[in-house]
Amino acid sequence: IFNKLSDDDQQDIWQAMVMIRNKLSDANDVITIRPFTQSDIEYVISRHKTLYYAERHLSGTFSEYVDKIVYSFVNKYNEKTDCLKILECNGVPAGSIAIAKVDETTAQLRFFMLEPEMRQRGYGNRLMDMALDFCHEKGYKKVFLLTITAQIIARHVYETHGFYKVSSNDK
Repeated sequence: IFNKLSDDDQQDIWQAMVMIRNKLSDANDVITIRPFTQSDIEYVISRHKTLYYAERHLSGTFSEYVDKIVYSFVNKYNEKTDCLKILECNGVPAGSIAIAKVDETTAQLRFFMLEPEMRQRGYGNRLMDMALDFCHEKGYKKVFLLTITAQIIARHVYETHGFYKVSSNDK
């Protein structure tokens, strides 16, 4: 059926289907954003590894990096200067975002991730707004993040929230 349609028409139908799914999900899903608990650490680690491997084909080196940075964050975690929020859909973790203090005026955005079915529903923006509100409340003057070129949609979310590219490493 779809092969007889132009690429533009196929794209229009795809967008309409996404909108229908999102409207039905939004009407029926119970969404919460809450502080992390110790049981969320494995979720943050495993889903970053799984999604980055499936979507970006990142190797075992990335997997080791995720273990290291998440455990380092949690071991240094101070609720007065850091935050890690978990997005839940119907009581099941479905995304995350964190802020890590770097110094008195600087913070780093970390662990921003959404399950595929939660994307294009505004939850990435909600998580980002919460994280940046936290930074404002804590008096951070500068917030930075590190990402990879392939994160096109995430980069768009970052840019709409005031982030911009400062440097690039193509190695």
